[in-house]
Amino acid sequence: MAAALWIAALSTPGCRRSNTIKLAWDPPAAAPKGYRVLLDDQVVMDIPPPPLDPSCSCQTVTVTVPRGPHKIAVIAYNEFGESAPSALAFVK
Repeated sequence: MAAALWIAALSTPGCRRSNTIKLAWDPPAAAPKGYRVLLDDQVVMDIPPPPLDPSCSCQTVTVTVPRGPHKIAVIAYNEFGESAPSALAFVK
């Protein structure tokens, strides 16, 4: 998986307890079996490879996270194991 991971806040409500963010990354040359999205080192999503988003030619997924600072990572996996997190992002 490529090292680029982009994060965009889709909403930043003032009094809500969570935010929805959009993660995007470049597709790898060889498609993995799936991806794990980690929030503060805990798996919050385990998904098959998402389709390419035509607006960026990248793979995207939306995740709801509690308000406050968090570490987000995406890990690719297949039948042979997991990759190291290709990129880490910190959101506030």
